[in-house]
Amino acid sequence: MHAKIIEIGTEKKKRDDYITEGSFIPEEYCDFADYIQGVEKEVEKKIIAWFDDLEIFTRKGRELTLQPMGGFMDDWKMKIVDMANNLDFTDWFSFYDIKDVMKKTHKKWCVKICMNGEEFWDFGYFCQHIYENYKPGDKFYIGGILDYHF
Repeated sequence: MHAKIIEIGTEKKKRDDYITEGSFIPEEYCDFADYIQGVEKEVEKKIIAWFDDLEIFTRKGRELTLQPMGGFMDDWKMKIVDMANNLDFTDWFSFYDIKDVMKKTHKKWCVKICMNGEEFWDFGYFCQHIYENYKPGDKFYIGGILDYHF
């Protein structure tokens, strides 16, 4: 099966500095991937557009702005905090079914976030981390997007 790695950072990068398939040695990803490869420009555009449906960010190009919590977001944060530590790439889909967000996302993707080019996180843990460590209005930037096989 194939899934995606999305590089997200707190600082804007030039395209030449985005992660690529050559950024990693197998020992860094072998616990979740057989191999990593780049994606075509059209696929990259679709993946970036995926963030438009997430409601936790507003997006302008590759820039993401964390939205204030309230109502739906407060409830979603509590579910993230309660569940994210138990999520892995095989069950994050059931997490999104709880909030009916899967209807808006690409069900075929098993997303890993490469935060600041250093760590691979499941999407649920990434959400938990940003709500515990950042505030509404904080900016994040989408960097490289890669495909991985598992």
